[in-house]
Amino acid sequence: MAAIYERLVFTPLAAITLVDRFVQLRGTRGAFPAPLGAVRFTLIARIVQGNPLALDPPWLLRAGTNGTGVYQFANEATAGGRPLFLVPPDHYRLRIDADFYQRVEIDLAWPTSVDQMPIVRLLPGYAYPFPDLTLPRNTITLLRGALFNEGGATVPIEGAAVTITAPPNTWPLATGVTDESGGWVLVVPLGPTAALFTATLHVVPPAGVPFDIDTNVQPGADNSLPQTALRGLVQSATGVPIRGATVTVDNLPGSATTGTDGRWHFYLSLLQPDTQMQVTAVAPGGQSQSQWVQVISRATVVVPAFSIP
Repeated sequence: MAAIYERLVFTPLAAITLVDRFVQLRGTRGAFPAPLGAVRFTLIARIVQGNPLALDPPWLLRAGTNGTGVYQFANEATAGGRPLFLVPPDHYRLRIDADFYQRVEIDLAWPTSVDQMPIVRLLPGYAYPFPDLTLPRNTITLLRGALFNEGGATVPIEGAAVTITAPPNTWPLATGVTDESGGWVLVVPLGPTAALFTATLHVVPPAGVPFDIDTNVQPGADNSLPQTALRGLVQSATGVPIRGATVTVDNLPGSATTGTDGRWHFYLSLLQPDTQMQVTAVAPGGQSQSQWVQVISRATVVVPAFSIP
């Protein structure tokens, strides 16, 4: 009896090429190095007369790749609890999320042409596995940090643009956008033999006023620009942690609330200078205690524990 086999044929109706821009600039894996890790493609809006109309929920596209950086689509998507459906031809905004790269959004006609597919260069994100900077052949410098909303809630700022504007440069990786954790990273093509320099960063939050900040950069190293913060503990006079206590800092907006362990955390502006501030803790019962604290710019200061009777 002859065996019967079922053969599934994948016929792509659209395709996109993704390129690891960091590796491409280093020239270590050819002209079009494929990205690392998982990649997700989501249609987030339909473009109507040049204006994006959000798709709610967004449409997650099904994509396949053979590891060359070319991603092919069979024009199928899922959204919320809907079963698999076909994407109607139109103009859309496509969001590309990847494990190790900054988010990218592009507008395109769908389906994209397989013969003239878009080429998208992915910039490294905070979690990108950069080469070991301690090796003698190192020729790069990293500058990284994280942005959080000021106040007592740990709320990352996503979508802020961070760019080195001085010294003047044409470094293609000296700009970045914060991810969902608030993290950002910039890459400068200078090795450890270069001289220490001061970089001016221009920060553009998604909401709020842009600002500039200076920081010293050690070439050939992984440099960090931490945000100024305070943290501490609220407890009873007998050393029992107090849950639900409110902590405020001078006249700054926002407040922190202690957890079950009595601990709290408060972020200040990235531009915060060294100064003294009064920190006040108020227990759920209304008892309060205040103390003056020396705030140190770009450091997390541990405030002496509050002991409230």
